[in-house]
Amino acid sequence: EICKEIAQGVEKYNGKYKIIVERDQAIYYAIDNSQKKDVILLAGKSTEPYQDMGTEKVPFDETMLAKRAIKEVEKKRGL
Repeated sequence: EICKEIAQGVEKYNGKYKIIVERDQAIYYAIDNSQKKDVILLAGKSTEPYQDMGTEKVPFDETMLAKRAIKEVEKKRGL
C-alpha cells in the first residue's frame, strides 16, 4: 500500500522509480545503481533493530546491510 502511495507522488512530478518490496534488495539496488555524488536516503527504518513480517518481528540491521552493499559494489567496480 505504501509503495503505491509513494509511486503516485513520484508520478505526479514525472519522476522515475522502481518498486522493490524487499528492503535489503532495495538498499543494494540503490547503492549498486548510484553514481558519484548521488545521495541515497534510507528513511523510516534505520534505527529499528527489527522488521515487522506479518505477526513476527524479524531482526534487521539496515546500517549493516548498507555497509555490506557498499563494500560489494566497490569491489564489483574495482574501487
